[in-house]
Amino acid sequence: MWDANSPVTIIAVSCIIAAAVGGGIQISGHEMPIINSKARQLILAAIGVVLLLAPYVQNSYFGSFRVLAAEVSWDSGSIVSGCNSRLRFTIKITTRKTGVFTYRRVYSNGLVKSTVESVEAKSDGVQVIEHSYDVTVAQGDTGYFAVFVEVLSPNEKVSDTANITVRC
Repeated sequence: MWDANSPVTIIAVSCIIAAAVGGGIQISGHEMPIINSKARQLILAAIGVVLLLAPYVQNSYFGSFRVLAAEVSWDSGSIVSGCNSRLRFTIKITTRKTGVFTYRRVYSNGLVKSTVESVEAKSDGVQVIEHSYDVTVAQGDTGYFAVFVEVLSPNEKVSDTANITVRC
């Protein structure tokens, strides 16, 4: 959120430092005079804090639609028995504001990808999407499967991988 090299951040931090030490500092080739008044020091510190918090407030209250987080979990836990199994899983996409996001599911080794899907988030918060994945495991074998989610727009997010073991 904050860019340490942005002029606003440099000015904000300079104001706070100058207020703390009472001025008499030089930053980026500019000298800040000594400040003898405690009230002026407090005002200068307040200006610095406001400048630092402004991007956060703007982004939180006036920002556009975004995906904040993506999660995926198997509904049946991490171990399942059955040779032919329909594995059900839940995707939770946390959004800010309302809008449309696109995502795709990525299975196992990352080579199997679903088509890109669009979902309209009609409210702030968690959007819940349920899916299933059909797997076949040979008699006496154990299969290992995984899924994760890639959010593609309006911004990119990738969930952690959810792993599951299927024993036949």
